[in-house]
Formats: sequence, structure tokens, C-alpha cells
Amino acid sequence: MDSSILIRTLVCHDGHIYCWGGGGIVADSDADKEYSETLVKVSHLMEGLA
Repeated sequence: MDSSILIRTLVCHDGHIYCWGGGGIVADSDADKEYSETLVKVSHLMEGLA
């Protein structure tokens, strides 16, 4: 099975920009590391808008 998931997303709607970041969780994922990685992904999107 092939599938894809958006893990970095920007949406512009009514003059506002919305940003999401996410990732995949697997059996040996560490919640704190996954959260930190998500913040890094979103920070790169936000830097691109500055």
C-alpha cells in the first residue's frame, strides 16, 4: 500500500496564514523527541515567512 501524509502545511485564508507540523509515530517513538522535531519543522516554515 502506498500513502502519503502532509507533515508540513501552510494555508492562507482570509488574510491569515495557518501553519501545521506533524510526524509519524511508531512503536519506539519518544514523545519528547517527536514534539521537538515537530517544533523544528514548523519553525522552518515560519522563518520562510519572515
